[in-house]
Amino acid sequence: MKTPSSPAPRAALALGLALFFGASVASAQLLQSWQFNEAAGTTLPGVANSVPGGALFTSAIPNVATDGSGGLLVAYTDTVASSRSFADIPDVTTGKLQLDVQVAGWNFTNLIGLGPLLEVGFSNSATGGNATIRTAHLFFEAEVDGTLGSSQSSLEGAAGNTGGDGVNPAVSTPFASRFVLPLVQGTPITFRLALDLDTRVFTVSTSLDNFTAVETGSIASGKAARFVSIRALDDFTIGGTGGNFRIDGITLTRILPPPVLTPLEIWRNTHFSTTQPAGPAANDADPDADGIANLLEYATGTLPTAANPSPTTLGRDGAGHLTLAFSSIADASLTYEVFASNDLVVWARLSTATGAALGTGPQLITDTQPATATPRRFLRLVVSPTPVVIP
Repeated sequence: MKTPSSPAPRAALALGLALFFGASVASAQLLQSWQFNEAAGTTLPGVANSVPGGALFTSAIPNVATDGSGGLLVAYTDTVASSRSFADIPDVTTGKLQLDVQVAGWNFTNLIGLGPLLEVGFSNSATGGNATIRTAHLFFEAEVDGTLGSSQSSLEGAAGNTGGDGVNPAVSTPFASRFVLPLVQGTPITFRLALDLDTRVFTVSTSLDNFTAVETGSIASGKAARFVSIRALDDFTIGGTGGNFRIDGITLTRILPPPVLTPLEIWRNTHFSTTQPAGPAANDADPDADGIANLLEYATGTLPTAANPSPTTLGRDGAGHLTLAFSSIADASLTYEVFASNDLVVWARLSTATGAALGTGPQLITDTQPATATPRRFLRLVVSPTPVVIP
């Protein structure tokens, strides 16, 4: 059904390679990739997925086939009812997904009719009506722009959710405006649909503005991303000399959350620019040559890259017992133990506690016997990783 034009066109936005959700702090996993390198005339079910074990599209769409030069040519002629083709991907109900549609360009100078052209996006189901099938999608259409005169047309990218195109949705959150693009486009554009299933939010952006998310909508409750779907819409009547729309590739990427670093890994990264316990950053390494291993430097709050005095201080209380003073940090992954010995061979444990139990700050451990009870008496601090308790 024909959808009305936006009251005023907005210039479409931007070219770049940045990942949605922050590539600097999150990593990406390529899940699906269709590059349309097959021989001319190959329909969607014959299009290979370049990801091993990746999904294939289920059915052909009339006049939607590869062009023999690395593109998928869309020239739907409205000869049959509007149809979709689905690629069954692993069910994704949480996390973030990014669908990139790399469009080589289009030419609608001889457009036969105006209206919806193509829909590419995430689907919740492969059966039923729009409200059942759609999760979020990119929606392209050509139409007369009333602000420019009846002879002007535009191609627009929008997104919706349970129905409609984002401008007249059934239940989805509408956009304030759509991407208004020229009737003829010779420069490649990547359209991006980014979907956050945890916050139930999707965004649309383009490579024309470095993938700045300029439009946002919400996903209906319960919707998941179970399929990538392509649909040629019933108003796409540009077959023959009417024009063409060429897609260079479609990729699906999962945006993985940044790893959760432990306090010790953060400390290593701060002082050694690595989270790995290797080389100068190893737990038992002593890069500043002060006789204090890195793990003990971390545990007592001293610098591993500058020589420090001993992190422990030996003293005596009023009753003549030796005392050992040191600083601890509130890290449950560390266990602090103080031992006593008469001969530096046999050691008896005086105390043991995790960093979480001790907290951050000064600690003082007192020996259990007077220092005069034996000719010699020694105290020492041992810090080690807290043993993992397996239920």
